[in-house]
Amino acid sequence: QGVRVGPYEILDLVGEGGMGRVYRARRADGAFEQTVAVKVVRTSLALAGSDVAARLRRERDLLAALDHPNIARLIDGGETEDGVPYLVTEFVDGAPITTWAEENELDVRARVRLMVETARAVDHAHRRFVVHRDVKPSNVLVSERDGAAHPVVLDFGIAKLLSDAGDEGTGGFPLTRTGMRLLTPAYAAPELYDPTLGVTTSADVYGIGAVLYELLTGQRPHGDAPTGPTGEPTRPSRAVTEVDPAAEAGRAVAASRAKALRGDLDVICLRALHPDPARRYASAADLADDLERYLDGRPVEARRDSAWYVVGRFARRHRAAVATAAVALAALLVSLGFLASALTSEREARADAESAVDRATEAANLLGGLFSAASPEITGRREMT
Repeated sequence: QGVRVGPYEILDLVGEGGMGRVYRARRADGAFEQTVAVKVVRTSLALAGSDVAARLRRERDLLAALDHPNIARLIDGGETEDGVPYLVTEFVDGAPITTWAEENELDVRARVRLMVETARAVDHAHRRFVVHRDVKPSNVLVSERDGAAHPVVLDFGIAKLLSDAGDEGTGGFPLTRTGMRLLTPAYAAPELYDPTLGVTTSADVYGIGAVLYELLTGQRPHGDAPTGPTGEPTRPSRAVTEVDPAAEAGRAVAASRAKALRGDLDVICLRALHPDPARRYASAADLADDLERYLDGRPVEARRDSAWYVVGRFARRHRAAVATAAVALAALLVSLGFLASALTSEREARADAESAVDRATEAANLLGGLFSAASPEITGRREMT
């Protein structure tokens, strides 16, 4: 505390990792008042000629190309008097996305909305040929802005330019190839464990899917397996029921959550987390689109569009209109029923009348025949019985 890094005064330590430390700091040269986050490479690594310093310089170059409200903005960068590089970004006073969701007791739909914004931010980086490669809850901080939750993606420290997919460094700052990649096992795509495979945007789609899975179920897709994921994870709707809460209320919440996840969110998560990159969503934008379709009650692309599924989605999306139409249809059916009954009664009455006419005609013909047969012109003098 009180130490100067360039024009910034360190206030306190907010995070620490293998590459360096992140401090909360403020502008101290009087130019303007601003609280920032300062990431400084560990002095021992910088002096030892490690490629970590080059990684930090590369992160500065990458962030300079990104301009999105849900990505931490690059503010400044430089080197300390000892030649240690540092990076200055906006300070996000928030909590990891999973922590924020639990502390604020967000429902499923609110959690999905956070992931839509996160996926859109990552897609912005992809469109500028940058892959994050370390999407995880601690790299997606959420704070309140204008009365709403606002997620911000940060820490592009191990980000990779798509144009350099065959090289572990940029042209200006080549990085040491160690045969290992920096990654977080619980959220890393299977292909990141194989240094011979190229890194594509699909790795970030997997990371977003892993964060979504944990956000919805409270569990990581494959736990903390150090060897990487193998196969598909348990369906989210089933995963939430595998935890056996002690309280009856906890079981009720788990059952309610399972019902909300069953169906669309199950298939969305499993598609984003598919072990085969070719079978995941083609982009982070496609994943965001499907999550928005779920929120809007429209059919999601991850599911087969059967007729009953599409009709069901339509009914859920237009509940009021469908209810009104159902009432009108019921009234029409009742009216048609009464009309059919009336027509049936009318037909029966007409049939009865026609039958009566036929009987009357037959009776008249019979009487006419009897009188004709009794005529003297026909019988002569013969007596009629």
